[in-house]
Amino acid sequence: MQAYRVFMLNSFSRSGETMLLRALAAHPMIRVAHDLNARNSRLEQALVGRIRTEGAITIGADDPVLGDDRPPEGGVIVVKNAVWTHAFPCPGFVLARNPFSIVTSLAAVEVGAEEEAERAPLGRLVRRLRGRDFPWSDAAIDLREKIERWSRGIDARMAPFANRTDPVSAIAVLWARKMLEAHGRGGPILRYETFVHDPEPPLRGLLAWLGLPWDDAVLSAHERYPADAIGHGGIRLGEPIHAGSQDKYKAMPLAAFHAIYAMTAGVMRLYGYAAAPERNLIVEDFDDRFDPPPRDRTPDAAA
Repeated sequence: MQAYRVFMLNSFSRSGETMLLRALAAHPMIRVAHDLNARNSRLEQALVGRIRTEGAITIGADDPVLGDDRPPEGGVIVVKNAVWTHAFPCPGFVLARNPFSIVTSLAAVEVGAEEEAERAPLGRLVRRLRGRDFPWSDAAIDLREKIERWSRGIDARMAPFANRTDPVSAIAVLWARKMLEAHGRGGPILRYETFVHDPEPPLRGLLAWLGLPWDDAVLSAHERYPADAIGHGGIRLGEPIHAGSQDKYKAMPLAAFHAIYAMTAGVMRLYGYAAAPERNLIVEDFDDRFDPPPRDRTPDAAA
């Protein structure tokens, strides 16, 4: 019986997963398991549950959990893992984004225009992050609940600290824990900062690693959606890939920048990130581990 191989996208929330999943979903041989649209269907939830709780690395082509969205023979399933530590072996790749931008993005998640951000709970957290201190506030309850849930999935032993410290520290330590585990799982690494500036080279490398042919549709995936379509995490699916949020982290207080660096520096180096004074991120060359692709990993090739 034909079966689809499962590949895991290992990341941390707000790393650009929706943009990458949108591109991959445009490829005719890729089924994105979940977290592309604003809400996941029951079948999508069931598919992710099969992978997350049972450790499935293949899904039969006739499995009802796939619904009507079945790739052709030789196709693959890509499942995003941004908020849990997977308990099973699973081939996959990594999408990394620097922790300074992660904190900034999470502070503004699900908030639209700037004037709306000033009125919304998470927008008030943005203002708090721009101040001298960055404690929890009652207005940040949505983010607090997310961090509580993520800490249970990533490392429950970190929950007592993550749930009681300030939001900057909580996000930073969870990012470091999750991305250290993601790096240790192996597989190629895409960096958000490279992907948004020039998506074609990393997409070509990833498709080759997955053993799939190139398809130009991945570069124009936004054209499949109305201009106002909203996907997972409030991402506008009808907009092309862009680097518009690349430097937003520079608005954070210097104290927050220093705190994030202190808690993540060792893991940042694994992904080629370094920090210079005055809130400047440095993205250096590093081993992205794109060679060899999984189908070429024979005993002879590894010897």
